[in-house]
Amino acid sequence: MGVNLVNKTFWTNEHGLRDTKFEFTSFIETRLANIEEFSQKIASAIPEIREILNGDIKRYNESPQYNNLVGIDGSNTTPNKDPYLTTFNVNAVGYLQFKSKNPPARFLKSYELISVPTPNFSSTYMHLRRDILEMKALLKITDESKADIVFMDGSINSQALWNARMQQLKISPYIVPDTSIDLYKRIFKTPDGLWSKVIERLKSVRVVWIPKRIVGKSFVNRLLRENPDLDIPSEATNEVFSLILQPDEILGPFTFEKWVQTSTSTARKFVKDIQTLYYKPPFRTASAIKLEFHKNFLPDLEKLIATIKKEYSIYYNQIKPMIWAHTIAKNENMDLNGLDSAVKRLAILNCKDSTLRSIIQTRFANQFY
Repeated sequence: MGVNLVNKTFWTNEHGLRDTKFEFTSFIETRLANIEEFSQKIASAIPEIREILNGDIKRYNESPQYNNLVGIDGSNTTPNKDPYLTTFNVNAVGYLQFKSKNPPARFLKSYELISVPTPNFSSTYMHLRRDILEMKALLKITDESKADIVFMDGSINSQALWNARMQQLKISPYIVPDTSIDLYKRIFKTPDGLWSKVIERLKSVRVVWIPKRIVGKSFVNRLLRENPDLDIPSEATNEVFSLILQPDEILGPFTFEKWVQTSTSTARKFVKDIQTLYYKPPFRTASAIKLEFHKNFLPDLEKLIATIKKEYSIYYNQIKPMIWAHTIAKNENMDLNGLDSAVKRLAILNCKDSTLRSIIQTRFANQFY
């Protein structure tokens, strides 16, 4: 794209930015030029892209909506580390928005307080524990209630995503990956593991995955491969759907594997049954929403889109059941720092042996004394 920004190191013995004023002005001018060039390329490409995708872009007529909805999302705390153990909290929240005569409880909340040896800890392990709890919430809610739709945060292809993260973890020089890898295999690779149960549930329960953000370049890259004369900025991602589609239009549905390259045989076994589409809510400035669901529910698509249209919030770029689930999950985490500080203080106060007290004070709770 146009003019590239040059990384420079500035040295000065003067107070303030007088010596670098010109460089900052140049930065602003260059960024403005880049933004304008990017926007012009996208604007020029949109009509051609719409022509290419003409058969896949459509609208649905007004339809009745589903009434009994569930949104599931999870959260985690900042991990609390000491030299030996790392402790963190994960939770998953199901928000049940039912309009039936005898609705179930409004929320289903679950928590896990987890400690692992610090050398074995990674943010990957923590986020995996959070995703596992969300899947458990899905199974429990669909066992105990009759929801019309269950909305899940993230991607239905999480098995392939986690496989890639495990491969990255293996080459980290700072982490012992065994704890994470063993957990991944137990959940995703065993025939009776949690993931197999979730995949089986998708065939009979209307579950829709909605990623918070449209990321990746799989769609753009495929367009460029199949249409080499198409001039799209190399920086463009699948977020371009938000610009291609007009309000109330959908792109798709099409088979999930058409656009996504799966990385494992387990993922390839089920993605042929998964449908994906992009929907632009009825606001010009809204971002497109990506939906992933099992092919068994293709006949319900018109009613599904009508439900999402009704529940959509332009302020959050999300549907209301998911907004509630996300907000509650973020606010339900434990105060681990306060809890850990209280435990360490108690350990010092209870210790009668001066040597042990010194060890505890130095290695665990030196901030108190």
